[in-house]
Formats: sequence, C-alpha cells, structure tokens
Amino acid sequence: MNKLFSFSFRTSFLSALLLVFILNLPGRAEQPSAVLQERFKASVNTMVQQVQTAQDPVAKREILGNFLTRMDQRLGMVRGLIPEQDRAGLDVIRTKVESQYAELNGLNGKEKVTDADLNPFARYIQQDMEQSDAYWTGGGLYISAGLLIFILVILLILR
Repeated sequence: MNKLFSFSFRTSFLSALLLVFILNLPGRAEQPSAVLQERFKASVNTMVQQVQTAQDPVAKREILGNFLTRMDQRLGMVRGLIPEQDRAGLDVIRTKVESQYAELNGLNGKEKVTDADLNPFARYIQQDMEQSDAYWTGGGLYISAGLLIFILVILLILR
C-alpha cells in the first residue's frame, strides 16, 4: 500500500513538473496560467456550492475547514520546492489561508464564524481568492508566471 501511494504520488508530481515545463515554453505562459486560474476558480466555486447545499452547520464547517486545510498543505508543499526569492509571495498567500481557517474555527483570538454566517463566509473566501492581489501577485510581491503556474498545478492535481 505504501509503495502504491509512493508511486502514485511520484507519478502525479512528475506529471505536474512536466506540465509546468511545457506550459512555461516561450509565448505560452499567459494562456495556460489563465486556464489554470479558471480551473482553480471552478474548484473554489465547487466548495461554495457544497457549503450552500449542506444542511448541517457542522458539515458546512467541515467542508470549509477541509478546503482551507488542503490549500495550506499544498502551499506548504510548494514552498519547499521553489526558490527563496519566491517564498515571500507564497507566504503572504499561506498566511491569508491560515487566517481564514483561524476565523472559521475561532482560533488565535479570532471570533468564530457563526453557523448562520457559514454560507456568506464561503462566498467571502471565494471572492477573496478570486479577486485579491495576494493570491495572484503575492500582495504586491512579485510571483513569476512560471511560479504561478506551478502553484496552480500543485493545488489542482494534488486535490
């Protein structure tokens, strides 16, 4: 079982790296980046729909928590694979995700999102991720097109 997981992970990871290399060929960086951003937005939209259709506040909170946890884990994986100069931008993104998780669960002195506010909170996360410069440009910190593509590929492939 462990060997199967290792092989599967390694295959997915190598596929992701190959895709990043192909997408980074000259003249092709912007278009694939836009496609990957749209796929990422679709994933976020799916999370929002799942939250809105769940009837139980515990289930809603679990969907949101799992989504934010996966984001944080994937960003942590990416952090170890990128050059030092690109880590600052990634850290800004990761801090936002961790802050949203803390707010969802009332951690680190933040007020817990009430059960009645879980649907609006899911939409807030969606809007923040889709429109905030911190997710796509590192909050004013430069993230290269290649790094952006790499981050998006890791977030999407390793869901």
